[in-house]
Amino acid sequence: MLSFLTLGSLALTTVAMDTALRDYPIETSGSITYLDGTWTATSSSTGPINATVPGDIITDLQMAKVIPDPYLDITWLQNSKLWHNQMWTYSKSFTLSAQDSSTMMLVFDGVKMAATVSINSHVVGIIRDQFLRYTFDLSTFAGNLVQGENANVLEVKFDSDQKIPEDGRFMACTGGWDWAPYSNTITNSSGNTTGPASTFSKGIWKSVYIVEVPQSSVAITHITPHTRYLGSYPTKPLEDGSHGGFDVNVTVHFMVPSGGASGSFSVAGSWTADGNSKTSVSSQIQSFPAGENQVSLTMQVTAAQIKLWWPAGVGAQPLYNVSVTYTPASATTSTSVTAVRRLGFRVFALVTVNDTDAAYITANASADGTDKHGMFFRVNGAAVYSRGANMVPMDELEGRLDSESHRILVKSSADAGMNTLRVWGGGIFYPGAFYDACDEYGVMIYHDMQFNGNTGPHTPVNTSMTQANELRHQIRRLSHHPSIVLWDSCNECVVTPNTSSIVYATFVMTIVAQEDRSRVVWPSSPGPGWVTGVNRLYVTPNENNLTVHGGGHIWNQGIETHAPYQLGSGWPAVNSGQLDSCFDNAGTGNGVMVPNQYTPGGPGGVAYKNLYASEFGTGGSSSFESMAGTLSPSHWGLHGGMAPDTCADPDACLGLHNCTGNNPMAQRNYACDGQIHMYWGNSSVNLDATGEAAFKGQTYQCQLIQAFVLKQVYEYRRTQNQFGHLVWMLNEIWPTVGWGSLEYGPPPGFTSGQVRGGRWKPLHYFYKQSLMTDVMATCGAPAKQRGQKIVPNITQCFVSNHRPSRMFNGTVTLTSYEHFGDGTGKVIFEKQMSLAEGPGPVEWFNVSTINGNKTATISTVKDEEGNVISEHMIQLVRPNSICVPAANVSFKIADKPNADGTVDITVVSDKVALWVTLTTYAQGRFSDNAFFLPATTKTIQYIPMSSAVNDFDVLKQSLRIEDFSMYRPTNACQ
Repeated sequence: MLSFLTLGSLALTTVAMDTALRDYPIETSGSITYLDGTWTATSSSTGPINATVPGDIITDLQMAKVIPDPYLDITWLQNSKLWHNQMWTYSKSFTLSAQDSSTMMLVFDGVKMAATVSINSHVVGIIRDQFLRYTFDLSTFAGNLVQGENANVLEVKFDSDQKIPEDGRFMACTGGWDWAPYSNTITNSSGNTTGPASTFSKGIWKSVYIVEVPQSSVAITHITPHTRYLGSYPTKPLEDGSHGGFDVNVTVHFMVPSGGASGSFSVAGSWTADGNSKTSVSSQIQSFPAGENQVSLTMQVTAAQIKLWWPAGVGAQPLYNVSVTYTPASATTSTSVTAVRRLGFRVFALVTVNDTDAAYITANASADGTDKHGMFFRVNGAAVYSRGANMVPMDELEGRLDSESHRILVKSSADAGMNTLRVWGGGIFYPGAFYDACDEYGVMIYHDMQFNGNTGPHTPVNTSMTQANELRHQIRRLSHHPSIVLWDSCNECVVTPNTSSIVYATFVMTIVAQEDRSRVVWPSSPGPGWVTGVNRLYVTPNENNLTVHGGGHIWNQGIETHAPYQLGSGWPAVNSGQLDSCFDNAGTGNGVMVPNQYTPGGPGGVAYKNLYASEFGTGGSSSFESMAGTLSPSHWGLHGGMAPDTCADPDACLGLHNCTGNNPMAQRNYACDGQIHMYWGNSSVNLDATGEAAFKGQTYQCQLIQAFVLKQVYEYRRTQNQFGHLVWMLNEIWPTVGWGSLEYGPPPGFTSGQVRGGRWKPLHYFYKQSLMTDVMATCGAPAKQRGQKIVPNITQCFVSNHRPSRMFNGTVTLTSYEHFGDGTGKVIFEKQMSLAEGPGPVEWFNVSTINGNKTATISTVKDEEGNVISEHMIQLVRPNSICVPAANVSFKIADKPNADGTVDITVVSDKVALWVTLTTYAQGRFSDNAFFLPATTKTIQYIPMSSAVNDFDVLKQSLRIEDFSMYRPTNACQ
């Protein structure tokens, strides 16, 4: 207990902080004073400089103008000694003044990497885990604290000698991945346990504060409100007001200062009262000993009191507050404590059984372990097609993270038709703002713990109390979010009994299951399911030990898969095979067909064997605007305007190719040459050329091929009774040739040319147009079946219904346009179609052969009321076989924005134009893009990413337009 001190005013004026980025603080009846803002950072050769908390040292060096943008050319490699080989010390002065007998705790919500914390040169503690909140009781150090203005100095010294083992407990993609910048720095501090690990930046990446805990009171460290459905297992959509209701179990974790405390807890929900159903519950007065404690309270909530939370596209997302209040037995209001969390009510099951079989459901209501029928999501009784992408951190540099960028990214996901994001296990546990946005937009989260693979520096150590504390802290911090539907242990680790990998079940997921019995637990991603330890119908934890089947491949676990991946290739880069064929023949990308060859199968649906594909993807570049922001003009080109680097293992398609040289494009992960050569052929674009015009043409081609190829892969998957499609990946972590459909999206002020939250690539518009819609129709070629001949002069088509437990009764129309025609379309197929409830049903139909070389065919699906569900251009030949005229495409921007901030843009073409694409520096997206325009006029809207942004002038100054004919293949019409 700190008997004579309390926190007074801070000595330094803090900068404006993004308070929405903060974690929930430790709640007390005393003061909480944040030390965020401006600190001082000093090393043996640099500084002092102003530093920002939360933040990181590389961002601080950029803001202090010691270095330029670290992503410029190869700045992060050339300047790495500034942050790696020196001990950096962050310091801040603060004032303490005399007060009563309150306990004071110093709290660090997050520090990366290993560091020593001192006050007035006296060591307070050691930090070694980026994902763990560290709390230091200052009672022990009371004798070292002094009164007086700015008399106390808090220091955080980062370990440059690698003597503090982190055991890999920091962002695994730090220092490089095949879509992130590779560093030239490593740490071997954990060489005896997890081995050396790549490093990049370091810093105090989350808030720091001092919290006062009055005597006889408590400090609430976590609240975990978990819901449990009281009705029977639902296989039809539940309706508000008529379902089985819920239990709400609220566990309060709290700390009691020395001397103990006596009091009671109460829990209140913001839902409505209903007869005898209460909205609050209270405990009896109890005495609590000093130290860590917990109390659980449960209340029942009826169907009449609440509305259900649904995924995006299925229903609304109502949220409710749960308030916890501690009241001391002495009834002194000065020491009562209140904390609040939000929750939503939903019933989630990860279905591995045939739950359309009522007898099976009855017989297995209490069965242990999962089945092998398949894997899909059932939410509130509705079978839901899980569609979305894998999310990686928005930045390697934590000082660039902000709440608004995360909110925009989640909204962009939902706007494109996504309802699921997977938090990949090589990144971070995200800021609360990300999870809040997912709650509000109805985006479900499939959540890895932050472990990666079976070997290497970022695997778990089951003897580590630090790692156990990390897991408990993060589950307690996050498990109130209704958007989180599934916890799993790791990315691409095969969990096998009697091997070191079993730690993922016996340690990682066992702790997760202890902390949260309301959610699905899963062995890994991909995962095969459990032998024991979960309820068979829901896959939520039961009282049994978690045991696994074991075996399989890291990309294929039977009912869940990763891969294939189409890799950038054809030129020396750190992740590129130098053979063009590596793009779709790297042992990962096999199977890309143009046109797709379809074999009509059964009707499809959840009653049949099914699959969940939680990773597959196609690489592609970011736009000129994004890429040019991190390159000197002399390097504006896919080949960087200079001699290529010499990269190791040039004939290998997979893996890291260490490169020697200074070509900045060699560090942009992948090349674009292979895919351009294979899918575009010869064109007016010279891949060796540099300059603005050349780079725009090169990036247009590379982006379009990413969208084109992934569209082929995705459409084929929609015929395969797969009810989970999570593309690798959602977002770029920097401007590169990567995998994302959203470009790098930092807040303004760091890297020029970027759109906050991520500019939409053509691929992201393809998701919105058709791929991630409930119902879509497309065509390909009939596949040759054993014993049968391919029917000549036939194009094989299908319509796919992935509506959640809903039939489709609507119209499918195919309209053909001659490339050299006047823009008048000819309807070649139109039919009213009726499909059984989704997800899964497919109806096959044929049309006469379509010449994809000289005609464009548009598929339009309309619902029962005539509303367009999906509309897109069918891809029947590769771009290198498409013959088009040179189109004159232009646009006109409205004189002023609309009342809602959108801006009308009229696009005109004098010829049939393909994949018309607009790009701007303005902070927004378009209502449609990369679209087909048949020698006519089309009005679209520019949509600002935020209502707070008014960049109409930027839009007018920077908007540009491209189409396929600008870079068309030179021999396609021969």
